[in-house]
Amino acid sequence: MPTILPDIPQAETLIIEMTNTYRARQQLGSVQTSPALRAAAKAYADYLARTDRFAHDADGRSHADRAKAAGYEYCEVSENLARSLDSRGFETRALARTTVEGWLNSPGHRRNIEAPNVTETGVAVVRVPDKHPKYIAVQLFGRPRALAFDVQIANTTKTELAYSFGAERHRLSPSMAATHTACHPVNLTFLGATAGNASATPATTARKGAAPGKSPLARADSASFEASSEQVFVIAPGRNGKPVVSVETRRRVE
Repeated sequence: MPTILPDIPQAETLIIEMTNTYRARQQLGSVQTSPALRAAAKAYADYLARTDRFAHDADGRSHADRAKAAGYEYCEVSENLARSLDSRGFETRALARTTVEGWLNSPGHRRNIEAPNVTETGVAVVRVPDKHPKYIAVQLFGRPRALAFDVQIANTTKTELAYSFGAERHRLSPSMAATHTACHPVNLTFLGATAGNASATPATTARKGAAPGKSPLARADSASFEASSEQVFVIAPGRNGKPVVSVETRRRVE
């Protein structure tokens, strides 16, 4: 019986399609192919096939190092590897399905596929020299650095302000401002404050998949928001002496 060999470019396309079908079922955004991530995946798949090694650091580098070397400036990047062997060979769809299902049934790999903030991917499938059909698959997920954004906080009160940005705690002196850079929506909590308007998403009703991060200051006497792009949080004195947080659109100079 002749050995069945897959169409490798089609298998790569199917892996991305299956990934996006699964993400859609989880109410997550689709990922699009990044040429840089594709180049990094292909180079590493070739290396693993050539050396018959199989590990995320087989070449002495991390997946992040390889992505950066391929020209991918990232906010977030992760990697899945798979190795498939069958003496009978693989039909194209069967190889893609075996690869993706293997990842989905492994908690760490599934976590990469379900990462809420990734927007791009790169996939490579390479045949390993062997007497039986044997294939290496590499899939990278990323969120490009270009999607990073600034969040500004302005304390217009006469008292020091305690707040948390994600898991980090900060204090802001009176009449001072601070700017934080984030790669994805993040939980912003102001201790002892109330929300003054509804122009920002409260952290308790944040969109699915935003992963705003656990706030170390979240409690009953605090105001929490999902901070995202182009926002300025202004803290002003309230009528009862409790600071009030208002959210404005960031102003830009042309």
